[in-house]
Amino acid sequence: MSLDLPLIWAVVIATAVLLYVVLDGFDLGVGILFPFARSPQDRDAMMASVAPVWDGNETWLVWKSRDALHGDARRWAWISAAGAALFLLLVSLATLKVHPRVAERWGVLPGVVDWLVMLRLAPVPLLGLVGLTLVAGGLRLRSHGWPYVGAALVFLSGYLGLAAGFFPYVVPYAVSFRDAASTDSALGLMLCGVAILLPMILGYTAFVYWLFRGKIDLDAGYH
Repeated sequence: MSLDLPLIWAVVIATAVLLYVVLDGFDLGVGILFPFARSPQDRDAMMASVAPVWDGNETWLVWKSRDALHGDARRWAWISAAGAALFLLLVSLATLKVHPRVAERWGVLPGVVDWLVMLRLAPVPLLGLVGLTLVAGGLRLRSHGWPYVGAALVFLSGYLGLAAGFFPYVVPYAVSFRDAASTDSALGLMLCGVAILLPMILGYTAFVYWLFRGKIDLDAGYH
């Protein structure tokens, strides 16, 4: 039995995008939060928290700092969580209006709702609700890890919801991933490269995170 190379590559690319956003959104978050830092020292601490793993798929800023900056980060997390929840709700409702086939996939038909279809997809929004609960609970308990896990689950929920509305299309309802795929010979050759390089990249990334684990101080620097 031959390998379904277009499907394998669709999974590889989808997973790569997911990991990029979950693990690499950290340095982007530093830039977004820079205008709200109280002092140049806080900005230096924010930079120091990502510098050791810069562009190596960073972790999460708010639990790698101390003192007043830590309190600021917790407040930012509350605001971000509330904003993300509202934004996801509005986008989810608006998406049903974008194309009749999107609504149909979620069981929303003209004048009627197919509750069986919606029930099958219910785990997707429930995953987002679980994520938001973990964020809120983790912030209340001053947890160092659960808010990040919750944020990742919230994004995963939105990502899966998007897939539920469009898969197997990469251009919605026009071009599927099979239509867009290259030849099997090219996909097979590239897959051999992925099989060799991907474990090396994941291993290196894990090692870097472990090496630079822990908190940073306001006077810390990385050069």
